[in-house]
Amino acid sequence: MRVSAVVISHGHAQELEASLPPLAPQVDELLVIANIPGSVPAVLPPGTRVLENERPLSFAANANLGAARTGHELVLIVNPDAIAEPDAVAILRSFMEE
Repeated sequence: MRVSAVVISHGHAQELEASLPPLAPQVDELLVIANIPGSVPAVLPPGTRVLENERPLSFAANANLGAARTGHELVLIVNPDAIAEPDAVAILRSFMEE
């Protein structure tokens, strides 16, 4: 099973600098939703896609939007301040496969 991750940023550029690098190599697709201007750091992990909203949306609306814009069987909705442990996504993927 392939895994997409959606991270919604409401002005969390600084938090994303710490949270995206450990998450990116664990997922097959990484989408960051910039809910407000300036909510994404200048440097992102390779392959990260960014979707910039024209106007702010609720967390739930962004989660639905992100899930609709990804292409894999599993979609993680990740808070911008969550730091993924090195095997976190593998454990979740294994659980879902079982």
